[in-house]
Amino acid sequence: MFASNRFKVLVVGSKDCGKTSFIKRLHKENFDNSPSSSNENLHNRALQLTASDGISIKIELSDIDIDEFNEIVKNVATLRQQQQCLASNAMSSSYAEFLDASGVFVLYDITNVISFNCLKTIIDDLAKLVAPDCDLILIGTKCDLKQLRQVSYQQAETFTYKLGLSLFETRTGLNCAAALREMVNKVFEKRAEADTYISHPVEENHAYRTSVLSQMFCRTWFCV
Repeated sequence: MFASNRFKVLVVGSKDCGKTSFIKRLHKENFDNSPSSSNENLHNRALQLTASDGISIKIELSDIDIDEFNEIVKNVATLRQQQQCLASNAMSSSYAEFLDASGVFVLYDITNVISFNCLKTIIDDLAKLVAPDCDLILIGTKCDLKQLRQVSYQQAETFTYKLGLSLFETRTGLNCAAALREMVNKVFEKRAEADTYISHPVEENHAYRTSVLSQMFCRTWFCV
């Protein structure tokens, strides 16, 4: 469990879809000035932002290897079939990595249609691991390689609209920071809603349908 101004965001996607470059770009634009050790894990970066009201926000970014991700999904499914307790299992630390996440950037490469076709499976598998209120944002990388594009913006937009997700197409220095701001806003909106619900609970039949809300607030950003 993280403090109210600190949260974890995972970065997931097929091999060579640009996860590491995406994280490095975010880190370059939003440095965490805390001292780092010489053996710093390049797959885990800490970002520090300052909100408009002056509050400091700390974000832990984790690059999730797709093979490790698939293995965790497989192990969790097996344990559930065997009705074993996940919390007491040896792989609980890996599972906790997902349970603790407030958001996930799901990446695909616009020049590789296979990476796009894998998204439905990845998102379905994420639903088995992350908390129900975890926010997902879809990121299409390498949109500067227009001549090599295999996934149209319209394809991705249709896909994300059906799932109620926000969509960003990125290239070096473009839309990465916007995607991060969107994630931060979504996380804090969810936390504000949760605080309001706890303070002023409503009857179940008056609750908003989350699927409708997610489609109302989904956003798309693309390369021109």
